[in-house]
Amino acid sequence: MILRALFTNLLLALATLLHAQHDPLTARHARINALYEAQRFPELIREIDAQVAGSAGTTWADSLHRYLYKYGRAHRKLKGAGAGTAAAERMYALVKERGKANNELEALFDLSWTYYDVGEMKQCARVDSLAVAVADADPDVPIAQKGRARQYLAFDHSVIGDHARSAYWAQAALDVYAKADSIKPAQWAESYTAVGVAYWHLGRIRAAEEQYLRAIKVLGDATDEAILVRKVSTYGNLGVLWQNAGDLARAKSYYLQSLHYSDRVIAAATDQFTRDEAIVNRSRTYVNLATVYFQAGDPGKARELLDLAWRDRSGVLEPDDAQLIAIKERYADLELNAGNLAKAGELQRAYLLACERRFGTRSEEYIRAASKLGDILARQERFAQADSLFAASMSAGAKAMIPETDAVLARTRMSRAAMYMKAGRWSEALTELEQARKVYTAIYDSAHHKVAQVDALRAEAAFGAGDVTAARNHAVSALRLVDERAQALRKSALPRAFPEPHILPDAIHWKVRTELTLAGPSPTAGKWKEWNADIDLAILALERNKAAVEDEASKLLLVAAQKRLFDLAIDVAFASNEALGMQAAAERFLTVSEAGRSTLLKGRLNAFKGLRFAGLPDSLASREQELIAGLSIGDEGANAAATMLTNEAAFAAFLEGLMKDHPAYFALRYGGTTITAEEVRQRLLRPARALVVYARTAFNLYALVLTTDSARLVKLEAAALDDRVRTLNTSIASRDVAGYVTMAHALHEQLVAPLGDRIAGRELLIIPDGPLHLLNFECLLTAPGTPAGFKEHLLLHDHAIAYLLSATTALQFAQLAQDHARGALALAPGFTDELKQEYLARVTDSSQVDRDFLRHVRQPFAMRTAEGLGSTLRAQLLLGSLATERGLRERASQFGILHLGTHAEMNATDPMYSRLVLSKDGAGVDADADGYLHAYEIYELDLRAQLAVLTACETGTGMNEAGEGVRSLGYSFAFAGCPSLITSLWSIDEKVSAEIIERFYAHLADGLPKHEALRKAKLEHLAAASDELALPFYWAGLVLIGDVEPVEMTSTWQRPVMWGLGGLAAVLIALAVRRRNRSRNAPGTT
Repeated sequence: MILRALFTNLLLALATLLHAQHDPLTARHARINALYEAQRFPELIREIDAQVAGSAGTTWADSLHRYLYKYGRAHRKLKGAGAGTAAAERMYALVKERGKANNELEALFDLSWTYYDVGEMKQCARVDSLAVAVADADPDVPIAQKGRARQYLAFDHSVIGDHARSAYWAQAALDVYAKADSIKPAQWAESYTAVGVAYWHLGRIRAAEEQYLRAIKVLGDATDEAILVRKVSTYGNLGVLWQNAGDLARAKSYYLQSLHYSDRVIAAATDQFTRDEAIVNRSRTYVNLATVYFQAGDPGKARELLDLAWRDRSGVLEPDDAQLIAIKERYADLELNAGNLAKAGELQRAYLLACERRFGTRSEEYIRAASKLGDILARQERFAQADSLFAASMSAGAKAMIPETDAVLARTRMSRAAMYMKAGRWSEALTELEQARKVYTAIYDSAHHKVAQVDALRAEAAFGAGDVTAARNHAVSALRLVDERAQALRKSALPRAFPEPHILPDAIHWKVRTELTLAGPSPTAGKWKEWNADIDLAILALERNKAAVEDEASKLLLVAAQKRLFDLAIDVAFASNEALGMQAAAERFLTVSEAGRSTLLKGRLNAFKGLRFAGLPDSLASREQELIAGLSIGDEGANAAATMLTNEAAFAAFLEGLMKDHPAYFALRYGGTTITAEEVRQRLLRPARALVVYARTAFNLYALVLTTDSARLVKLEAAALDDRVRTLNTSIASRDVAGYVTMAHALHEQLVAPLGDRIAGRELLIIPDGPLHLLNFECLLTAPGTPAGFKEHLLLHDHAIAYLLSATTALQFAQLAQDHARGALALAPGFTDELKQEYLARVTDSSQVDRDFLRHVRQPFAMRTAEGLGSTLRAQLLLGSLATERGLRERASQFGILHLGTHAEMNATDPMYSRLVLSKDGAGVDADADGYLHAYEIYELDLRAQLAVLTACETGTGMNEAGEGVRSLGYSFAFAGCPSLITSLWSIDEKVSAEIIERFYAHLADGLPKHEALRKAKLEHLAAASDELALPFYWAGLVLIGDVEPVEMTSTWQRPVMWGLGGLAAVLIALAVRRRNRSRNAPGTT
């Protein structure tokens, strides 16, 4: 910016010098150019007005066309679009009066651009039509200019959406150029590209590619600005062509070349208009690349690229420019994909209005925007409004496009079909899909993946209509069209992203479901095995696609979108037990139920294992991390985007070598994680310990019971499960004893009683699903009971219960156990008045005071518990003002037990922003010292703890996300590497929970397993509790999630004193604890 200012001032100084020594009009012309470059628009307008007045009667009167665009742009910047076009029209009138066709033609070209800048495309077409007439009327106009006028008119019709007329005028330009002795390569290429774009829109794909390649050939190797600009658009159009053909790798390669040339134009541009146009062109490539990644199931990378596009366009375009708002449409795609329909609708509606204003209702932009908004409204079940928009889009498209090859029309018909299916109008949906299939077949061919996508939807519609045989035929057709994907998956274990990645899983889902329906009551063992193999292929496709995606949210969306596939896999696994035998069916059930759980946590734990993998050279591990870092755009912006595709190719080559030379490590990091029932028995179970895996599908509820010597599948009653769990928790929270007793026994009979003696052992590990994540089984009642006598029937008496996030992650944690730390860290801010006054004294700006922090109530019992750990377990203490975020971050990785006695704030809409409340460092303004430890910040920690105890309220609740489970504050500690958590399911009583946790630590120090220690602490509480304190509200909120084995303690730990429990005598007992040689000294107290 400094250099540019110096350059501008130099130009102005030179212009002043010329004014003093030479012709004042020449000097003013130089000054006009300098003011335009400096964007000093008020002065620019004054100088141009003076130039117009001063040029009368001189040769400068024939140079006024040079000022038209500058004059119009200056007025637009200062007074708005109308003022800009009016000023440009006034300047054009002056040029026309002179009667010189060549000058008038140049003025018309700039007038057209002026209208283009404000989105008045019909005016552009009017002006460029006039330019063609002016050019043809004067034989002295060069052929190149005649062709240029036609080319600009072709561009106008392309933007408006009239691609037949666009093709006509672009070809007309080429015909005119053919009559000339010499035409600049850039002009040839512009028209070849325009014909190609029109052909592509008209469905003539191969003809379009031919035109693009002609453009590339004619451009050659020259490096002047016009050549580079043409290469930007031509390579970009080739990317679009191959993207739609389904070759994403080739599309990305062409987009990369387009980006390369865009950067060269931007770097070399000396004219502000050229530079701005180049920036907008670069942003188009970012948007196109974003759609590639979105199409491949990676909306995270798509969002990064859209952010770059927004940054580019917002720097050069007006806030209401349709080209800027167009990026919001792409953001709407991301919101729609994530299920955020309201936000998607808001973004899409803004773009639709901008399209109507700038391009008109016949433009392709408007037609596409109306269709997409209709899709959003249909998903919101606002069917009448959606259908109206579909009709408007189709009607406009019929006037502007060729219906037989209109891709937007095909997409609209698919969206309309989805709406009809949602409304149960199956036959109408089938009609729309058949029409969409004809269009895609005409545009591409009958083997294109978009045709397969339609066939998969036809299978769903036919099944809904009751024609199961037709549905199967459609599914088989879709599978046949994407068979190359199946072959590629079987051939190589490398991560793989396909365009529209759900086509193969969807087609397999409908093939299996229809064949299951048609097979009758007793399919053969062979059929069950065939269906299982089909489902395995679908799950494998998802696994490979997940491995090709870095963004975590994108991985979850891939899995969540296939919930019905996982439901079908579980239903099939259960139903196959008669044909395949109970043991084989149980093994299958475990495999497929685990495939849809803990998606992100499994990957995280595999990464931890990878860091400790002994067989990989350090140089390869470093190279892997370097390449992974290069896949993200991050803060590098345009530079990272330009090298991203090169980095992707390098990473793909690295993985291929890794798979060949280090297959064990490759399988660990990039293969799917699978487990067996035998592994579960060996690592997790004991003779008295059973595992119960619950799985809830769309219509069914199952339980798999695994013991050391048996496996049994049980189908449970699924009716009213959500309502019953919700009612039970409501009665617990409101202390409604009668309601609690009724529902606690009803849920026991629904969930536990059918398991019978298969869970006769004292210990029970439970993997919940769906609403069961919010249920503490301990408070279920084994008999009807009464409000006065329910305590004796609590399931807590029969079992020590712990919950697992998944069996796979439990095994992964067990394999990492040897690297755990020891010792304890206890943190408790206390939130005393003194702590709050200390904070206020450090804040110098009263507007920055955190009022929420001041409102948190005192926690004396949490402080007492933490202090007790310091005196008896030799825990390092962070109390009061020392209980800060920085203090926890610096010490957390050093300890085996993390005890956090504090408040928590839950974010129901975005669990990653849930947070623990700590003391504040200094004024508490910096992100790392603000006193809040968010879930996303906990994720970034690398813990070696064996146990985290979170006594804040609701740390075990959160959003239940398909493919992962409940992502709570407690879950974030698991993600950071902690295998065992005590969290709370509701707002718990501070005093009672503190006493239970104190007892828990006492039993833990005695060497009891964690779940036994917590059970015993709760039973002791119940034995001494009054009627009120015996209610589950007081004791059942705390639950153990994860590993149940005893904590490995340092040899210097003492048995904790039983403090604060009704005057119980303090007895010191020597501990018999497991010991392991460690170099780390036991931490001392602070």
